[in-house]
Amino acid sequence: MNRLYIIEGQDRCGKSTAVNLLRKKIKNPRLFVIHSSKPPIGVDVHAWTLAHYKHVVNYAIDLVVLGWDVIMDRSWLGETVYGPLYRNVNISLEELEDMFITNPMIDLETVKMLVLVDDASHIAMRSDGESMSDDLNMLEQERAAFKNSTLHTRIPNATLIDWEYEEFSVAALDEIVEVMINA
Repeated sequence: MNRLYIIEGQDRCGKSTAVNLLRKKIKNPRLFVIHSSKPPIGVDVHAWTLAHYKHVVNYAIDLVVLGWDVIMDRSWLGETVYGPLYRNVNISLEELEDMFITNPMIDLETVKMLVLVDDASHIAMRSDGESMSDDLNMLEQERAAFKNSTLHTRIPNATLIDWEYEEFSVAALDEIVEVMINA
């Protein structure tokens, strides 16, 4: 059975590591990774986001139907966090998920979502200079928003990992990815 894997969460919490672990563990030679990033400068962010994720979601579903396993490195879930915090744009999770949930071509049981967060002080220690923020208050707001969005997603197989409660390590993430593949 082909699957769609969605890796989401805050910057510097292990998303790229999780994507790389998935790439190594998925046995299907037909594997495709889609990386989403922030909207370009100067666009209507609300309209761009809806059009972008409609295209990305439909493309991912088409690939799954054709026998591919697909990994989405970031998704619409992140836009429910970063849009309000950094772009002054509120797009509801329901509005973004409707295009996905209502697509008759996807069996939601084949979708596996992993959301990674951590407390602000741990994230700040892993500063890379490329993240949305190093401000501890903003990082805690991101964390709370990702937790809230994960709690309200309509993806039935969504798992939230908060590294504050389990020390981040590649070995721990490897175990989580293994469970995700075999679930």
